[in-house]
Amino acid sequence: MTTPHWLEITEYISLATATLGTIAATATQQIAVGLTPITLTIALNLINRQRISQLNQQHKESEALQIASLNERFNQLEINSQQINLKTQQKLTQHQNSIDKMESLTQLLENLESLSQQINSQNQQQFEALKQTIVSVQTQLKNLTPKQQIVKLEDTIALLHQRLGQLEEQNQQINPQIQEQLAEIKKRSHYCINA
Repeated sequence: MTTPHWLEITEYISLATATLGTIAATATQQIAVGLTPITLTIALNLINRQRISQLNQQHKESEALQIASLNERFNQLEINSQQINLKTQQKLTQHQNSIDKMESLTQLLENLESLSQQINSQNQQQFEALKQTIVSVQTQLKNLTPKQQIVKLEDTIALLHQRLGQLEEQNQQINPQIQEQLAEIKKRSHYCINA
């Protein structure tokens, strides 16, 4: 609780004096005795009202400045929040793009691995077929005359040339696919590193 201002205390004293002055004026029949304290009380009341009005105005102005300052801070916080949200969204988009590129690169690597396994499997099968052909020719050569052996060897050499030609043709078809896959992997890994 705040202590009252000296004008308020004086106003109350003046009001009590005016009341006593009115009683004294009634008893003595002199109006001047009663009017002087009442006039003083009214004057003090007007002065006190102006003081209170000025205090209220100062208080309102102070509150308006505080509200304006708070509004400015709030607006700045909102702008900062929007900027942070935008930067966060941009970072998330960049990370998502990097993840997408990495997934794409992973898919390419899986495709290359699958292609490599297919090539290895085909090469293994053809190697086994050639091995069986050589074993079969060796077995057949044991029971043949030298002239028949030469004919059989010539036929076998022609067959081996044919199979080698097929292998070379397959390798020529598969090699560009592998080169293309490797080039794509290099290209995407470059993008992932730079992203």
